[in-house]
Amino acid sequence: MLDFYRKHLARIRQPVSDREIARCQLTAGQQAERIRGHLAGRRADGELRALPERPRIFIAVRNVNWEQVGLVDSWRPLADVVHFDWGDRYEQSGDDWFARGRAAFGAELLERVRAAHAEQPVDIFFSYLSGRWVDRAIIEQIGALGILTVNYDFDDSRKFWNTRKHGVYTGSAEIAPAFDVCVTAQSSSNVGKYVAIGANPLFLPSGGNEQVFAIPQDRERDIPVSFIGQNYGVRGEMIRYVEQHGIEVYKRGVGWPLGPVCQDEMLEIYGRSLIALGFGYIGKTDQLGLKGRDFEVPMTGCAYLTTWNQELAEYFVPNREILFYKNEDELVGQLRTHIADPVGTRCIGSMGRVRSLREHTWRARLQRLINTIK
Repeated sequence: MLDFYRKHLARIRQPVSDREIARCQLTAGQQAERIRGHLAGRRADGELRALPERPRIFIAVRNVNWEQVGLVDSWRPLADVVHFDWGDRYEQSGDDWFARGRAAFGAELLERVRAAHAEQPVDIFFSYLSGRWVDRAIIEQIGALGILTVNYDFDDSRKFWNTRKHGVYTGSAEIAPAFDVCVTAQSSSNVGKYVAIGANPLFLPSGGNEQVFAIPQDRERDIPVSFIGQNYGVRGEMIRYVEQHGIEVYKRGVGWPLGPVCQDEMLEIYGRSLIALGFGYIGKTDQLGLKGRDFEVPMTGCAYLTTWNQELAEYFVPNREILFYKNEDELVGQLRTHIADPVGTRCIGSMGRVRSLREHTWRARLQRLINTIK
């Protein structure tokens, strides 16, 4: 079936064929070997020093809702952090963004990295950026300072190239070849895209910050089913179907009658939920992808019921640590079965919590990155 992603890429004239992308796919071992070979060359040429036991890292990440917890705070046990959060000072949707704003942001970013590096050597530049935000030359200049550069992308299944504006792709493909390492998180199938354009990918899914999501387990699970997230795509339709079959869902987030929640409210809801509902689709498409909530929600101890995704099933044991559904009727059936068995369902939540805390924390993900680039 021709999914939304392929239609979107056709519209923007995808510059690399699907056949070439498939040919460039790498295993996890091959990804690590490619990265280490690249870094060995830079170190042999004297461009990079070996990473110290506790590196100094410059993090260019704007906090919108989860980024501080996931991509900044999770680094602190592993590295000395310098964080650049530009907040609302730059408006990437403004009419003059490509004429002036993008260059101004890039200039400030480079100056801040240079200043931090002059004060005390920076070992790693870590960012969550795209071609819309910055020019490839800025990343190249940061790397030329003797800094190892890493970029994370959480939406490259559908926005790897994204749109073409003022001669540049606004997705991460525009800047990926300038980085030493490009971390891709949604699906391992995206690895081939990076290789096809000459970048060095590492597939590393999102994780959860245990300091936030490993909440106490002494609450009564008095909310049978909850969903926290925006109302878009198939979410509203599927929840209506569930409720038409007599199962109430406690819904919070933008687009729902009760509105959004703060972090403390979210954690309280999860702490009281027997089952937390998830949707594995990316945006308004029918394409599946790994998400941060796939690893955060199980940490809270409620049973996580989400769309069947073979890749996610490799991280948890189905029906023991996580629950899946493939369609609306399976969703209703799973909810009925597990609401009727609260003891067994709480056991699934507990097992998922154990697995997530043992293997799926952000700290574990970032430690794997460190082990790869040493």
